Amino acid sequence: LEKSNPGALENSPYAQAAADLLRKRRLADFIARGADARGKKVTELASALFAGVVSSSSRVSNVVSSGPKLPPDRPSFDLIQQDEPDKPEQTMEEQKTSGFSLAEAFAAPLENIDTPQGATESKLDQGRNEFLNGNHTSALLLARDVLKEDSTNAEAWKLCSQSHYQLGEIDEAEMTILEAIRHQPVNFEIRMDYLRIARETLPGKRYLIELEKVRDIFPESTEILWELARRYEIVEKMPVTAAVLYRKIIELSPPQSAIAQQAEMELSKFESP
Repeated sequence: LEKSNPGALENSPYAQAAADLLRKRRLADFIARGADARGKKVTELASALFAGVVSSSSRVSNVVSSGPKLPPDRPSFDLIQQDEPDKPEQTMEEQKTSGFSLAEAFAAPLENIDTPQGATESKLDQGRNEFLNGNHTSALLLARDVLKEDSTNAEAWKLCSQSHYQLGEIDEAEMTILEAIRHQPVNFEIRMDYLRIARETLPGKRYLIELEKVRDIFPESTEILWELARRYEIVEKMPVTAAVLYRKIIELSPPQSAIAQQAEMELSKFESP
């Protein structure tokens, strides 16, 4: 429609919805063209896709941030999930539990992966090192360089998401991790990263549904079972369901593991008179 009649969508009631859809569905193409899709109207987005080039003023590399913006203490064994259009306003339900914070989870060492091209692998490794050293903007730019060469590189999309998150750019972090999931839908670490973000961007009920979906994909993941158990106990006020999940964690974990011991402690609260 925009190609045959430029401006038609912009002057319609569907302008914003169409712009959001283009950003979500064609994000890889915008990055490959060096285009910053944020804040653009639907006509501008469509023009960027048709032209294949953008002016230097709209380059993706223009990233500005005052530094990491992280929430306070978060529950242990944080988590993630799937694309959902038209999500309600953000909620941040606090769960009181011991363990890793989101900052620690995102700062965890990134695993090396094999890539067919030496140059791409080198840039990705450089980006990981920059991220681990706290240079999140540099990590983001290096990950984008990788995506310009290979827009299907899920690890580069994940590094983009982690860098955006540390820069406080939550919407961008969510969009890029969804791209990573699209290219590697059964990658556990990518799913975990998405759940960490989804907990900040989705309402409580929706986040619980996402957790249940991930459990269906990874039924023996004690991390996901733990998050579900805490959610049912603290947020949903369903101790019976939480107790079942704690027992499942104990069953799947080595006897002396930290998560098994913690699950036993939580379970003892329900069983004590």
